[in-house]
Amino acid sequence: MARRMDTAHRPRVLIVDDAEDVRRLLGFMLSGEGIDVVAEGADGAEGVALALQWDVDVVVMDLRMPVMDGIEATRRIKEKKPNVLVFVFTAVDTPDEQCMAMEAGADLYLIKGTDALTLPERILATQRGAA
Repeated sequence: MARRMDTAHRPRVLIVDDAEDVRRLLGFMLSGEGIDVVAEGADGAEGVALALQWDVDVVVMDLRMPVMDGIEATRRIKEKKPNVLVFVFTAVDTPDEQCMAMEAGADLYLIKGTDALTLPERILATQRGAA
């Protein structure tokens, strides 16, 4: 990843996922690791609006959501705020969707379940410049 976060503050994260239980679980998990969850969005359009409204370092983005999918939301966020990191966090594990997400500007592609426990460390490692 090209960007190193400012180490003078705790990482600020926006969670975008249409499943409320996933947003709550991620918020709880990240907060417990010294990461500030500043906002949550339930679809891609809301995620874009929140990313533009808030000063965030990382957006944790689901792919399959109503209103606007995570690929289009990633593209729009990166167009307006290229220094914001977008970590796709999805249950979708297909080469096509992974390729589309990365082409849209995603900085990292993680799979729900297998990569869930590594998410806080990946955010913190990015802040330290180790990712």
